Amino acid sequence: MSLSEESVMRHAIPLVNEIQDFFAKASKPISFDLPQIVVVGSQSAGKSSVLENFVGREFLPRGSGIVTRRPLVLQLVRSQEEEFAEFIHRPGDRFQNFDDVRREIEEETERLTGKNKGISDVPINLKIYSPYVLDLTLVDLPGMIRIPVGDQPEDIEQRTEEMIMSFIGKENSLILAVTPANTDIATSDAIKLARSVDPDGRRTIGVLSKLDLMDEGTDARGILENKTLPLKRGYIGVVNRSQKDIDGQKSLGEALKSERSFFKKHHAYRHMANRHGTSFLQKYLNEQLTHHIKTVLPGLRTNIQESLITLDVELKRYHEKPENAVSFNKLILSMSAKVKEEFEKTMGDVSTRLGTVEMKKPCIGHIIKNLFEKDFKKNTERNSEIVEVEFRRTILTAIRNTNGLRAGFFTPAKAFETVIQWQVERLVVPCHDVVEKVYDELKKTIRKLFKMMSQFPMMERFASQLSLDFLEENTKKAKSQIDLLIHLEKSYMETKHKDLQGAKFNNDDVLLDQSNVSFELNGHEHEKRVIITRTEYQMTEWENFKVKLSNALLRTIKGVNGYKRLEFIPEGRRHVDESKTIKHNLTEADNYKWFNAFVSAGFYFRKGDPRIEDDGTVIEEYVISDSSVVSQVELVRQMVHEYMEIVVKTLRSIVPKIVVAMMIDKQIDFFTTELPSELLIEAEKLHEEDPSVATERQACMEQMRLCKNVMKVFEKIESIRSEC
Repeated sequence: MSLSEESVMRHAIPLVNEIQDFFAKASKPISFDLPQIVVVGSQSAGKSSVLENFVGREFLPRGSGIVTRRPLVLQLVRSQEEEFAEFIHRPGDRFQNFDDVRREIEEETERLTGKNKGISDVPINLKIYSPYVLDLTLVDLPGMIRIPVGDQPEDIEQRTEEMIMSFIGKENSLILAVTPANTDIATSDAIKLARSVDPDGRRTIGVLSKLDLMDEGTDARGILENKTLPLKRGYIGVVNRSQKDIDGQKSLGEALKSERSFFKKHHAYRHMANRHGTSFLQKYLNEQLTHHIKTVLPGLRTNIQESLITLDVELKRYHEKPENAVSFNKLILSMSAKVKEEFEKTMGDVSTRLGTVEMKKPCIGHIIKNLFEKDFKKNTERNSEIVEVEFRRTILTAIRNTNGLRAGFFTPAKAFETVIQWQVERLVVPCHDVVEKVYDELKKTIRKLFKMMSQFPMMERFASQLSLDFLEENTKKAKSQIDLLIHLEKSYMETKHKDLQGAKFNNDDVLLDQSNVSFELNGHEHEKRVIITRTEYQMTEWENFKVKLSNALLRTIKGVNGYKRLEFIPEGRRHVDESKTIKHNLTEADNYKWFNAFVSAGFYFRKGDPRIEDDGTVIEEYVISDSSVVSQVELVRQMVHEYMEIVVKTLRSIVPKIVVAMMIDKQIDFFTTELPSELLIEAEKLHEEDPSVATERQACMEQMRLCKNVMKVFEKIESIRSEC
């Protein structure tokens, strides 16, 4: 080992103690995995005696039952000065009388736990300076409690175990497992707990106490030689003062002499006497802790550095409370500008630097764009879709109602306008729907934005509500503009539009060029083909026949048992020839296909009144419509289709522009001018800071200060290395 490393090793424990002191003095507990030795064992296992032997002083509370009721962080500091003790909770007070140290531990314990056996996981930090100790840091924990007494809750055993686990579970803690030698090591509470977090025994040091109390003729040689339940760091035996020794006021110095004599004279232990006893244990623990600190220091430094970065990020979320009105006004302007900047960023502001672009989820701007390009498009398509049969019936009704008593030789423009108005009105819903969806996204965004003002709750609520009210008002205006656009489309039909071609067919042609319509009926494996023209009907894979369609009859028959059959009678109501009557049992879908096959080719059916037979069968009959009316319907239908394509295209182009201009751009303008103005007007009412935020800010600042102090300790380590 180099001279510099030896120097670092010599200073390792004091430097870690310095770090531990920083954390112990913090008003808010800071949990770092510091290298230390944690002492565990059952009640009356001899833990307190081992610690007092290290110091050479009686300073720990004694008595029956549970005595240690709070963790005790004990720092032993080798010093050439006189002996004294200090508590972190009483800075500046030196205790030279160790009876006073015991009383202070008892009083500080009772301050949190009461006088009736309660326990607490808040540690007491005690530092003892003495020329007779070696540098060492130990944490003495309460022994395992099985049965609650006094004020202890029913689950005291579970709570005690959880407390112990919270200390020994940390990877940087060494475990000093104290077990009385006069009990079975296999059932030791200390070993059992240590194995649960350190199964390979890498961090555990075993201590066998009360070796002098073992039954005559028995010894613990196998355990001390690390053959029974072996640990990588082994076992060390100690002999404590018995109750008789304590009652007889046998000094600790005399007890240590008796301990050395015991190991030298005992036939089972004399060959290893120099590796056991309190003095050797203290030296061994000093070496083990020193080497352990050297091993974990680099990782500890990394953790502190990472904590500093995290704390710096957290601290930037807070603002120093302004001292006067001028500084508060500056803060208002600064936060308003930040709100505007963040809002633009959520919209996908192109001026944003790449390093600040959100990479894990889509920005609100992209979500809104998808609403326009996908949802809005899909909804306008759905609302402009028409069921051809129903649509033709609607057009037919419009023509008849427009003609009234007139003969109606020509397709009336009024019927076209009426149908267009009806179709355009159906587009109001998808237009309003996309506005509402954009409003919901912006509302969520605005609420999140003003969380940056949470340090000043009244300002956050005021600014957030003001912004949401402005957004709601502009949402209503956007809907009004869209309503006006819809009204304009309904008010004036641009029949000379370049994309409006008009109907192209004559009465001798098959209407819509759909003379061939294919479909499958009632699960037949082969496909049947229906061929329809203006004057005749033919079905392939049937007996070849051609019949006039004038006065043809299409009839659906629905029986009480749920079946449905369609009958087509080419010659009309008079049943001429059974062989020329097409009959099929149908599903609802097939029934619709039959109707649509005829309608698509330009033939319409007037529905008669249904009649109910005696057995409950319902019969509905349809007859062919007048061919001149059919031509008018087809002309209007085709023109409506073409015109609605123009209207939908217009809406898809204009509606997003209205939304962006009135709901997004105006909101940015609001954040730029109106919001800061309103906040400045109400500034006097908004300056109150959230007490909890102030506390969090102070705690964050304190933690950062502590972490910086810790980093100075690491700088000392580097300085020690460089000096050697």
